[in-house]
Amino acid sequence: MQTFLKQYGARRTGTNYLRWLIQANYHADEVVPLMHVLGDKHSPPPPFAELWQRAQTASDPALAFVMSATQAAPADSTSLAKPGQRNEVERLAAPLARAYAEGALGFLISIKDPYAWAVSVARFWGWTNRTAPLGERLRGQIAAQCQAFNGCYAAWLDLARREPERCLLVRHEELVAEPERVLDAIDAKFALRRRGDAVVDLPDEADQVWWDQHEAVRTGIRFDRQYYFEKRYLQRLTPAMLETIAGAIDWELVAPLGYAPVETAP
Repeated sequence: MQTFLKQYGARRTGTNYLRWLIQANYHADEVVPLMHVLGDKHSPPPPFAELWQRAQTASDPALAFVMSATQAAPADSTSLAKPGQRNEVERLAAPLARAYAEGALGFLISIKDPYAWAVSVARFWGWTNRTAPLGERLRGQIAAQCQAFNGCYAAWLDLARREPERCLLVRHEELVAEPERVLDAIDAKFALRRRGDAVVDLPDEADQVWWDQHEAVRTGIRFDRQYYFEKRYLQRLTPAMLETIAGAIDWELVAPLGYAPVETAP
């Protein structure tokens, strides 16, 4: 039986890197990571139980369930009129619906230190480059991003509280530092077996994947892990931006995962 792992996480929290590791270290016919099928990985989960119940009256309940869940919270790149996407949904529908019905659908929730994430997401949206500081002019945009961050993680962490046996939280800092330990945790949580004894890791940054039928790819840009170990992202944040993030992130929500506001000089 295939194991399906539905991924969740804010933009720039390592979801593409995690997917790359999964595809490189497990057999594709045994472990299937999902980014867009069953809904956008960057959005709160759709109402799975409601959609499942509604799908039972359809001529093909499995396809109706997977299709409706994918469309209920669609990714920006989702368009099921595209043959490649529709074919992928149809290919996965029966085993994926069976996994959901049997309580075997797993969830991987990626998260990153909010300060590192803010720098990354500003670059993702084209508001800054790899070197410029994040200052006063971006306070409004970053505050809005933080509010969206809070809403999504409230939903994802609620899912983890309700179904702890099916959810695994992946801290980006741990994924970067010790990917093998993260894969070990995935093995233990979902009773998986990897392809080989040695972990196949990624020396480059993982690129964005447009839809689930596409293989994970590399950007060719060297992955600078020391950037995270040394917390060099803090050098990109002006006092005004540190204050913005400290005030906008729900620290009570993320404190159990080891994140806290940075103390700044008075």
